[in-house]
Amino acid sequence: MSTTWTQIGTRSAKAVCTTGSESAPSAPASASGTITIATAVAGNTVTIAGKTFTALANGSTAAAYQWAVGTGGTADADSATALANAINLQALEVHVTATAASNVVTITCDLVGAAGNAITLTKVGTPITVSGATLSGGVGYVGLNLRDVGGYIVTVEAVSGQTVAGGILAAYVLNEFSGLWCRAPDLDLTPGAALRAYAFAGSEVVCGRGWVAYVPSGVTVSSGNATVYIIGAMTNCYPAQGRAV
Repeated sequence: MSTTWTQIGTRSAKAVCTTGSESAPSAPASASGTITIATAVAGNTVTIAGKTFTALANGSTAAAYQWAVGTGGTADADSATALANAINLQALEVHVTATAASNVVTITCDLVGAAGNAITLTKVGTPITVSGATLSGGVGYVGLNLRDVGGYIVTVEAVSGQTVAGGILAAYVLNEFSGLWCRAPDLDLTPGAALRAYAFAGSEVVCGRGWVAYVPSGVTVSSGNATVYIIGAMTNCYPAQGRAV
């Protein structure tokens, strides 16, 4: 997706779109990574967000930030389980939770968003491999948070000397329970003849749950970027266009 979203305070947002047809917003997600164990030994370490977890010999009593390696036919699975348990005991410090499946530990940031992609993940010892130098896959919320507003207006603007025209601004609403963006065609907006900027009549927010976003679909941009603004207000002070979210 070539849309760059920016939140403007707590009640507005903008999307800078590089084409006249953009993809739906990506679903919000927590960053994650994996730790794979193959016959770990005492002294191997895993470091998450600067906190080091050290492997002990099998049968050792582990203190904070320690885990005892497994032995026998289930050694790797037992090691993974022990490491996951050690991580979860320090979840508030490292800001992740862990689950183990066979010899793989999956760690997931506690919070949704791109900030989790900065959590570092390193290891010492060849029996251990990690998915990357940091967690990855974290995606933040975009668009307008409907909890914060009683109404909003939408504008679309071209860069100086250029125009936008035609097509639609396709509306999407985020279901905060499923985490999926849903098309909301009843909220679509239609630019008309070629102009530098369009503003659309306000929408009332009746049920303040989820998020709303608009992206161009089939809009003609004469040159450069098109920027979509979603400008919210605490109360419904905009002229209603007969549609509600």
